[in-house]
Amino acid sequence: MPDIFRRRRASHTPNERPIQERLMVLERLQQLSQGMDPRMLIEPTIATAGTRREQHDEETQQSLQDENYGNQLDNTVDNKDGNIQLNIIEEAQAYHTEMNQKERQNRTRTQWEDVLPALHGAYLLLKTHTKNWTLPNSFSNHTSLFCDCNDSSFRTVDLIDLNGQCRKQIRFCSCTSDLLHLLGHGYLGSSPVAPTTAFSFNLLGFHNHLWNWCTIAYHPFMQAMRSWLEERSPPLLTASGKSRDFRTNFSATVDIYRNLLNRTESMANEVLELTRQERLARDTCPACFGKSIDAADTESPLIICLDGNFQQRHHAAASKNYHPLMTPSKFVQPEAVAAMDSTIELHEHLNHVRPTSDKCAEAHKAADDTRNQSTWKACDDTGLMGCCCRHDAVVSLANISGGGEKRKYPLAILNQIISSVEPGRGIRVLYNIGCTLKKFILLRDMFREERDRLTFGTSVFHSYVHNWKCQIEFSPRFNEGWGLSDGEGLERLWSFLSPLISSLRYSTRNHRLAALAHKVDFHNTRGIHQIVQWLRQKHRIASAKQLDAEKTLGSLIVLRNPFDVNEGMYTPDFFKLQWTDQVNFQKGHDDAQTEENERLASFLDQEATLTRLRSELNNMVDLFNPSSYNRILEMVHEFATAEERQRAIATNLGGVPMHLTGPNDKERNARLLVWHAKSRLYVHAVELHAERQPLSRGTPVGTTLTTRILAAMDRRKKPIQTSLKKFNIYRTDYLTRFAPNCLTLPENQPLTYHTFSNLSLDHAFWQDVYLYHSRAPWALSADVRKGIQAVLVMDRTAEEFVMIRQELNNVMSWAVNHHQKICERIDNIELRRDAAVNDIDGTNEWLPDIKLGDIDNTTKMQLVLPILVEYKARHEALMINWALDVVELWDQIHEGDNREHSWFNLMDCIADQHVRRDEPAGRDEEPVRREGDDNVGADDAGEELDPADVLSMLDLEAGVVDIAG
Repeated sequence: MPDIFRRRRASHTPNERPIQERLMVLERLQQLSQGMDPRMLIEPTIATAGTRREQHDEETQQSLQDENYGNQLDNTVDNKDGNIQLNIIEEAQAYHTEMNQKERQNRTRTQWEDVLPALHGAYLLLKTHTKNWTLPNSFSNHTSLFCDCNDSSFRTVDLIDLNGQCRKQIRFCSCTSDLLHLLGHGYLGSSPVAPTTAFSFNLLGFHNHLWNWCTIAYHPFMQAMRSWLEERSPPLLTASGKSRDFRTNFSATVDIYRNLLNRTESMANEVLELTRQERLARDTCPACFGKSIDAADTESPLIICLDGNFQQRHHAAASKNYHPLMTPSKFVQPEAVAAMDSTIELHEHLNHVRPTSDKCAEAHKAADDTRNQSTWKACDDTGLMGCCCRHDAVVSLANISGGGEKRKYPLAILNQIISSVEPGRGIRVLYNIGCTLKKFILLRDMFREERDRLTFGTSVFHSYVHNWKCQIEFSPRFNEGWGLSDGEGLERLWSFLSPLISSLRYSTRNHRLAALAHKVDFHNTRGIHQIVQWLRQKHRIASAKQLDAEKTLGSLIVLRNPFDVNEGMYTPDFFKLQWTDQVNFQKGHDDAQTEENERLASFLDQEATLTRLRSELNNMVDLFNPSSYNRILEMVHEFATAEERQRAIATNLGGVPMHLTGPNDKERNARLLVWHAKSRLYVHAVELHAERQPLSRGTPVGTTLTTRILAAMDRRKKPIQTSLKKFNIYRTDYLTRFAPNCLTLPENQPLTYHTFSNLSLDHAFWQDVYLYHSRAPWALSADVRKGIQAVLVMDRTAEEFVMIRQELNNVMSWAVNHHQKICERIDNIELRRDAAVNDIDGTNEWLPDIKLGDIDNTTKMQLVLPILVEYKARHEALMINWALDVVELWDQIHEGDNREHSWFNLMDCIADQHVRRDEPAGRDEEPVRREGDDNVGADDAGEELDPADVLSMLDLEAGVVDIAG
């Protein structure tokens, strides 16, 4: 195959000029760079002479009202003219420098675009020929595979390998690109024309794996490599005798290496002719986008979550951005975002939508232009909007530029997903403010044809920030169809990507997007390898939650139901009816009534504070004791502050609500005080759980992060204890006066800090039963609320089991179908290749338009076929890796039913083939991937600690933070 990449090109060697002419050109360039060229100094200020004259006249013209009228002004025009002339020269010099840089970078980009197709073809050829550079002769001269001309020239190139470095004379020619000659030696050059530095594919491959797992920056990596290599080979020195700094060269080479990897993966998609959903199943998540073989299976809805991240921003001054922005395929294209923005504006105009405030959006700390204007004014890219499935696989990203978390970004992603999946399939969206997103869409009458497919909810942890009414309607724990999906997958993704923040903030825009896409591809690839383990882990978690709920229900159904006229026992159906009654009761209370209750409760709380202060002042009988003076002054100050707050609340209420002191409202007022104190406690609970959130990832945390968690919890302890004291006083007072029979119940004992810190956020304790004047069982009995919670958990776990069964079927079916498609395509290529060799007409026009250099389709098939064979082997290795987990999970789900899925027949054939190749049929048990394993490098400072040990140190129960699910 000596001529497949032959391509005549102009020589890079310049023509030699006489020494006098070169000296003259050098002098002229120096004058240009310093702004001293005569052509620049002829009339440098003519263009602005008129404007400067007008400015001078305005400055020298005096007003009759000036105090110094008639005095001669300082004559500084000459100095100003000199400064202006210097400024113009500097601006001209900067302009020429910028234009030269832009031209140079654009020329380099064009050169890379010209050479990359042939470079990719040669890369595929040599990768197959050397078995991915693992053969003993991998780094011998293989340029004869694509060039056998006699035109030769030699040039010195620095070659850097994983185990050595050298400065070597390399043969080049005029018919083949220099990069292909270096590729023939197993090295990839750092520039498209006349490269002086090249790195081996072994080194690039090693760095690729290391960067994926550790996110090491280029500078420390190259410093470590230089120390390592200089121990084994002579140093590569500059003309001044210093060691060369290869960081810039290596960064450019890594970008090209990743480009070759991406082209290879894209080529596989094109050769296999995959649909958009099939590509999502291959590259993102087969459990969500794989299609079941069994036509009788009901397709489960697609569950996705959306979230924004504003740490991954980019400073505008970090790069000149001469190149156009190249958006990777994993990102929504800017044109799609702009189109969605126009669509939103159109619908707002058609439906006469006016901006309105939303309480949930204001309570949630989502980024907006006002809050972060000072931070973003120096950034051209301000963050990322992400979308992942319920298995934490990244479906799509959007680059946020010039603003905050605008609705155009999540809606552009949602629109792309709708067009990528089967028509009619349900799509469930979890978003931090899913309630607001739903209102946004309905108010503008968007997605009208797809509205029946869309269901919105709030992610589990962020739902606790919303009010109780919003939680009942949008929390996935309280509504059907969500299973145990938590919607927090993107929080784990942001933790995984956090080591990239500092380096990408000051890189070029294109490098930032490419690096993020490369990291996300690795994240998804690792997730696909562990998807069946993930399903097994989720099945175990669901089983454990179901068992706990069954135990709770078992302890309740043996108790007599005091609300049953027949004096029967508690039943699950009774708890379900009570939950329905509570939901309907909640929907009957509008937001205005809730806000009114909040204002009344604040007024009563301040009134109680004033009463307490008056009582303390009256009890201080020893007024002549000097030691009590400071305390008296403090109490007077507190009293004045409390009265001021009371007057402000009374003003908002329209006057002092004297009717609250009436005898008929005493019970209601006492209940509102309990609810108000409990609401303060709930805010503290959400903040406390947010501080402990890193412990819920289930992976080791560093001592630095542990120290921060301990410090944050210590800061919050005193305010929490103050709120606990107030809550205990109000609740005891309410029970003593209006429900003395309930005063001795276990759930009504004084709440301690230890008990409070161990309460989960979905505990029945947090239900707003004190806010409403209801005598329903759900409002009166803690046992009923506990039973409702257990019934809801039972419903969600039952849904989770159905989802896991469907997802396992999707994974197995996708693996079988994809394997079949690969085999069929390999057979087809082999058939067409053989027909082409035998000169049968009509067989060479089959392959899609894959750019691999100036080669015909027959040669193209010879390059593509080994890649497909290798891809088939990798796919079979993936299936073998899944095999044991599939069998165990299948047996648990189907409870001993026959293994009638086509997966098992295919695995028998694959296992036989691997046994015949003397490959091991089994594997060692690997640790099960848990939610939160994605935070590689998130806390790399200090010694690693087990989260369970940290929880024990904090005197917390493991179930409070719900480790690993």
